[in-house]
Amino acid sequence: MGHLKERIKGSKIFEDEAALEAKALYAEMVAFTTKNWSLRSRAKVQKEIDTLMKAPGFRVDD
Repeated sequence: MGHLKERIKGSKIFEDEAALEAKALYAEMVAFTTKNWSLRSRAKVQKEIDTLMKAPGFRVDD
């Protein structure tokens, strides 16, 4: 089942788990390192995104 979120207008939108995971991975690519958390390499994060997109059948350029 999808994740429910609401827009500013109040309309409800459902997102699937893969979309939420992809957003989290993209956010990690532009995040800053803190004293309690460090970034993974961009290549590792991109590899996870590619794997996530290939699972449902999306074509990913290598």
